[in-house]
Amino acid sequence: MFVVHPDGKIEHLTDIKELEKFFRANLLAAKNEGAAKDAAKTWLKLTETFKQDGFFKFDIPEKEVKAEDDGKRVSGKSVVQPTGGNKGEIAVTLTFDDSGKLAKVEERSKVLAGIRPRCQATKLLDADPIVRAMAEQDILVMGRAAKEYLDEQRAKASPELRKAIDHIWRRIVDEGR
Repeated sequence: MFVVHPDGKIEHLTDIKELEKFFRANLLAAKNEGAAKDAAKTWLKLTETFKQDGFFKFDIPEKEVKAEDDGKRVSGKSVVQPTGGNKGEIAVTLTFDDSGKLAKVEERSKVLAGIRPRCQATKLLDADPIVRAMAEQDILVMGRAAKEYLDEQRAKASPELRKAIDHIWRRIVDEGR
């Protein structure tokens, strides 16, 4: 993640420790419960980028963002949508001091990746029907998340493989995957 400061300086944040340092230096004081909840949602949205590989879909349910102790402690969750075998969540608790400054960050993360494309599209024409079926099954499970991968493979495929990729994509669309 890159931060562009008002003076044009670019800062590269590569993990939650650097994100916490950035928050401590730049987060405005959370003077009320609403500001504390906004800080937690912002943290979750930004920390998702450290887990994102292009196949996760995260959601921060409003009911999962809770404040206690007059907003001095707020917790929230970013939940992985269960698509393509993906699952898990990122949970955070932010604690603020009496002046509303960030005092402590606790993040717990268990994000598990499901099926990812490797060579499934190229195996759609495999001579072995079991290999073909496995490739189709994996692509169908990935669903719409496989679109970019399928487009990339289609661009360099033979006419026969393009036809197979188009067929599997139509199935994904028709089945609402």
